[in-house]
Amino acid sequence: MTGKFSEIPLIAGGEQAQQERKFQLTPLGMISDKDEANEFTETPSYFSTIANVTFFSTKQMYYQACKKCRRKVVEEGEGFKCNSCEWEGKTCDVRFVATLKVADATGELWVTCYDPLA
Repeated sequence: MTGKFSEIPLIAGGEQAQQERKFQLTPLGMISDKDEANEFTETPSYFSTIANVTFFSTKQMYYQACKKCRRKVVEEGEGFKCNSCEWEGKTCDVRFVATLKVADATGELWVTCYDPLA
């Protein structure tokens, strides 16, 4: 799929109500095309879109996380240990995670949302 990103005007409140701001939206079909062509790297991809949630997974809604690096921890003895940064402690954080399937007129995509969006 080829095309140009859409420009959507936003109107802010107060004094800024007179000013028009624009940002670019990425159609989900363009994201799916890049994914199929393996154009993504190991780093996360960020984009803005407007889509409908078509499925909400309830398999894993939260996990126990390291207080230092926010990755999953394992229970060890009477506490917790992070294998990523070697942090150890008696308590850990709880992070919420939501796995969603979203769709627009051009395609659909699985996304993962973490605190506070989840």
